[in-house]
Amino acid sequence: GVSSAMAPISVASLLFGSSLSSAPGSYFMECYGRRFVFVGTCFIVMVGVGLAEFSLISKDFVTLNIAAFLVGFAQGIGQFYRFAVVEVSEPYPKPIAISFVISGGV
Repeated sequence: GVSSAMAPISVASLLFGSSLSSAPGSYFMECYGRRFVFVGTCFIVMVGVGLAEFSLISKDFVTLNIAAFLVGFAQGIGQFYRFAVVEVSEPYPKPIAISFVISGGV
């Protein structure tokens, strides 16, 4: 099996995916719109979680890291929700909407 010393690699894969998602996420939002990208992100998360489940059942470390990368990528795109709420909110409840979105991740 894989030693416990390799566990940080999965966390690094998640963070690497998250850091790589901002440029493609903003590009695809510009080309296809926020709704398309946010729905696509939901599918990326489902694939990532399914791969993670498969990797844990089959004890496959490489597949676990791929799954962590996909989930991290989707988390990075999910950070764009903060900007989307600012753009679509009415002027009065805008501070309340922003605080709900920001505090929702806590």
